Amino acid sequence: MKITISSPAIVCDDLDDEVVDDLSIFKSLDGRVYGDESDDVACYLAPELADIGIIGGSTRYSYDSSSGLVLHTDYWSHRELTADEVDKLTQETVAQWEDGIGENGFPFEFDGEDFYVTADLEAKSVSALQISDSRVVPPPSRIAISARDGNMNGLTAAIAAGEDVDGEIQGVSALQLAVLYGHVDAALMLIERGADVNKPDSSGDRPLHACALSNSLSDEESTKLALSLMEKGANLGEFAQEGGRAIYYAEDRGKLKLKQALEGAN
Repeated sequence: MKITISSPAIVCDDLDDEVVDDLSIFKSLDGRVYGDESDDVACYLAPELADIGIIGGSTRYSYDSSSGLVLHTDYWSHRELTADEVDKLTQETVAQWEDGIGENGFPFEFDGEDFYVTADLEAKSVSALQISDSRVVPPPSRIAISARDGNMNGLTAAIAAGEDVDGEIQGVSALQLAVLYGHVDAALMLIERGADVNKPDSSGDRPLHACALSNSLSDEESTKLALSLMEKGANLGEFAQEGGRAIYYAEDRGKLKLKQALEGAN
C-alpha cells in the first residue's frame, strides 16, 4: 500500500523569507525529490507507526496549473492502514514539515539563488491518499522490535523462526537498536548469532559508535559490548555521521574504560 500525505506549498526567498510567485520556479520543482534516505520521515515516526512496518517518507513536489505547487510525502506499508492510523500518520507528517526535517523549509537553488519550499498549512488542505500499488513491502522485523524493546523471549522466538538477524526498523539494525536502548543481553545474543557488526544505519552510524554514544549504557556495559563487537570484526576506523570515530565519542561522553579498550585495540 502507498500512502501519500499532501499539502499546498509555497516558495520563499531564503534571503528575506518573502513568498515568491514565479511560474518558472514552480515548474522546475515538478517531480523533484528532496534530500536522501536520512531525510525520510519514516525514520522519525513514533513506535506505534514504525512497528506497523511503514517505510519511506521521502518528500517530493508536483506542479500543474490547476493544483498549483503541492508538497507530498510518500510512505509504503505491507498492509492497508486504518483510518486512525492514517490520521496519526498525517499528524506526524505535518509535525515533521513544521518542526522536524522541514523546520527551516526544504531548501533548493534556482538560477544561482537560494529558496525554500514549505507547506502552506494555513490553507488547511492537507490530504491523505491510500492506494494499492505494485511495491512489495516486507512486514516489520520482529527481531528489530524485540531488540529495541529488550524482549528476550520475542528475540529468541524470532531468531528461531529464521528471521534475518540484521532486520531493521526505521533504518536502524536490530543490533544497533539493542545497543542504543541499553539492552546488553539482546545485543550479545545478536552478535553471537552473526549480526553484522559494521552495518551502518541510514545516517552512517555503526554499532561501535552507538556503544560510545548511548546514554542507556554504563561505561562498563559499553566496554563489554565494544569488546564483543571488535572480537567479531568491528572496524575502529569508521567515521560516524558527525565525522568522529568511536574513540572520540567515548572520550566526549566520559566513558574512560571504553576509551582505554578502544585505544588498546588500535
